[in-house]
Amino acid sequence: MLIIAEKKIFGKYDLVFGFGDCYEYAISNNIANKYILYSTGSPLFYQNQNAIESFHRFKLKNPCCNIDKPQKYIRLTENIWPIQLIKSDSIITIGNQYVKSLFDIFHSNVKMIPSTCFDLEVKSNIDDYKIEKNSIIWFGSKGSIHKGLDLCIDAVIGSNVKLYIAGNIDDEIDIFRDKIIKYPDNIEYIGYLVVGSNDFKKYVESIPFVILPSCSESMATSIVTLSYNYGLIPLVTKECGFDFDGNIIEISSLTLDDVKKSINYALSLSNDDIKNKRNILRKKFRENHSNLNFREKMEAALILAIGDK
Repeated sequence: MLIIAEKKIFGKYDLVFGFGDCYEYAISNNIANKYILYSTGSPLFYQNQNAIESFHRFKLKNPCCNIDKPQKYIRLTENIWPIQLIKSDSIITIGNQYVKSLFDIFHSNVKMIPSTCFDLEVKSNIDDYKIEKNSIIWFGSKGSIHKGLDLCIDAVIGSNVKLYIAGNIDDEIDIFRDKIIKYPDNIEYIGYLVVGSNDFKKYVESIPFVILPSCSESMATSIVTLSYNYGLIPLVTKECGFDFDGNIIEISSLTLDDVKKSINYALSLSNDDIKNKRNILRKKFRENHSNLNFREKMEAALILAIGDK
């Protein structure tokens, strides 16, 4: 098997596994007998459209906000590599059945596997956590509008909800600064949190809910990290790649009304309900998203893909 890191690869190989420019080069130059496309996100056609729609949503709500580089706030991929969808023998994607269905439109041989995360080896008992009432955390990375931070902020303004914003988005947060300053009781910008640090632990033990109204993911790692280790209850869109089982709360659409509805439902839960759901979720995520389970599912998917004619 060849995992390509650079172009200009010579020779003939049994298998090429990967994605992107180098994978496209391998297919175009016919250097292998079999090709397996590995995807860690939604199909790029879908991602780009949803990202642009999210940016348009923000501009309609904030017409006076001058943004010179939209790609800072949404994930846009200029190279969408369509040949990979056409000529790959198989596709292995991180995600659930919904994410798989997006690839099924383009290919008849798609396997799905779960994502994984850092195991922080948390020993604390969820039942001992002191819950900060009406608190929610947005835990994300680059692409704040892509991940629906604008919807989260507008949803809590003037309410009894406290939204904590954690992520490496110092170069993006200025477009929200006026609202953060105006509504300090509703919004607090934490900035980058080192996963596993004392500050990280302080927030994620007491905040029961994590929210991510993202427009396109495969299976959001930030959600897996918090639910796997501390049992936080996700409020997410279907685009985040999780099945809604009664414990994960669905944001039905990328609209302000539906974000508010999901928050209101979360806040209607009693402390006992919250602790029960957190325990269930941590157990479920630890079963489905461990490093071992990821490795086993990846190995099984590869064996099937390699054996497919």
